Amino acid sequence: MTESTEQKLLRVAKEIAEKARTGGVHLKLFGGLAVWEHCPNSRIVAGLSRELPLDIDFVADCGSAERVVNLMVGIGFASGRWSYTQMRFAAPIKVNGKDRELTCDVQFGELNFSHCIAIRKDLRDDHFSIPLVELLLSKLQIHEFQKKDLLDVVMLLREHEFGQDDVDKIDSPVLLKCCNRDWGLSTNVTENLVAVSEYLSSISCITNQDKATISARVEEFRSLLTNSPKTWRWKMRALIGRRRPWWRTVEYDAMVDSCI
Repeated sequence: MTESTEQKLLRVAKEIAEKARTGGVHLKLFGGLAVWEHCPNSRIVAGLSRELPLDIDFVADCGSAERVVNLMVGIGFASGRWSYTQMRFAAPIKVNGKDRELTCDVQFGELNFSHCIAIRKDLRDDHFSIPLVELLLSKLQIHEFQKKDLLDVVMLLREHEFGQDDVDKIDSPVLLKCCNRDWGLSTNVTENLVAVSEYLSSISCITNQDKATISARVEEFRSLLTNSPKTWRWKMRALIGRRRPWWRTVEYDAMVDSCI
């Protein structure tokens, strides 16, 4: 049986993570490939699953940058640097008989995008990817919410309910804790949940029962978010509101070559 591009990416990601673990470096997968891995039933639905780019996203322990560079260069990746908290690597890969380039982005200790998402779990545990709650939050926190992110959220909510089990459920207390101390984050999360609800009415690739399930989960969390107590920090930032930007601009183009 021919290996799909997504299957190949996942296999390569697991090989990198295993080599890293052997060398004392702990890498956890996130991004679209992690969503694909967590949603085996949704990824086979035409129109719901998306074609993944040739990139792999990892988060690593704080302070492990030098070991990560040594690892990635040692297995054939060229290195480039974004900043002291984010790195990019590239290597040739053959996909469907064609020579392509695979990129691998590594962040350290937290996910820095429109908002900063701390990874609360010890990266030394046995799970291959970050917990479902941080995976969902990494999508919902995006200020410029795109269709690819929307599809990823739909896939996650189609297959995973809210609860307090990091393995199979999305830990709603953790999600609430993150949002209720950060007005900017909760604002983007709320707006993107509305976008998910609106998108469901426009697609025909999933059943009405699936739509009802996803809608119920969206409304469940929106209700929890609305009615849960907010921190002093959240309330102070809410007074400023939209008069000031509440998100960070992610400068992907700022990456410069490095000969580390």
